[in-house]
Amino acid sequence: MMFSKTSLSTALTLTASALILSACATTTGGSAFDTNIAAAGPVPASKFDMSNWYITAPTDTNRDGKVDNISVTDLQNYSHKNYFYLDDAGRMVFASPNKALTTANSSNTRSELRYMHRGTNTQIKTASAANNMAVEARKDSDKFGSIGGKMEATLRVDHVSTNAGRPDVAPAYSAVIGQIHATTYEDTSSGFGYGNEPIKIYYKKLPNHDTGSVFWTYERNLPKNDSNRTDIAYPVWGNSWENLADPGSNGIRLGEDFSYTINLHRNTMHLTFSSPRLGTKTFAKSLVSNRDA
Repeated sequence: MMFSKTSLSTALTLTASALILSACATTTGGSAFDTNIAAAGPVPASKFDMSNWYITAPTDTNRDGKVDNISVTDLQNYSHKNYFYLDDAGRMVFASPNKALTTANSSNTRSELRYMHRGTNTQIKTASAANNMAVEARKDSDKFGSIGGKMEATLRVDHVSTNAGRPDVAPAYSAVIGQIHATTYEDTSSGFGYGNEPIKIYYKKLPNHDTGSVFWTYERNLPKNDSNRTDIAYPVWGNSWENLADPGSNGIRLGEDFSYTINLHRNTMHLTFSSPRLGTKTFAKSLVSNRDA
């Protein structure tokens, strides 16, 4: 069983989106590691502020055929020795196997934090406006938990898959390390609500390469049957997913620290990527326009 593994090496400002680690491979059936086994030592919430987060794990401890979602309350005392724990250096580690149980609308396994504005107040429904954020231009944006938001992470990718059932597909050998996901909105007259993914940040490393690429994608906010609803990829260090060339010294090594900031301010997503070795790169993308960044 091959794993993707990411570790967060410093305390984070986690206020708007989700940190996700997905092993991009087609999956079937349940996980071979579906027993909830606490890791030795302190749980991640003992060092990181988890007061507004729950996690989706690649496990099914109650055998109901669905992946486990660990609530905000339960996350305060939760760890799993295979998938979510603190390492010896106090870094928060997310791991995910190539094959395990997945959520209903995905074929990718995940160890994924989701930000919950409601905290432990479960009287507020998960999909309600009060538990989510919005761009300012969206109708009734003032009813949401926040207008915009910010997520900052310093991390390293320790492992990615070294085999793939379909090595030809773009996400093979990659892991998603940050994401904002939009939900479907019935009133699309204002141009919002098609359930796109405004950003996914990827790390991809082919088995025969010494370094990997960091890039991000924007899915155009268009109806699902629109042929122009595509993921536009922007390389940060190395290549984007359609370029299989060796990134060489322009790529990021496994175990090499780097940082990103996603700052969704009003209607614009501002991105900053920083590497001690490769420097800083910035991008800006309007989320009320389907033009390129």
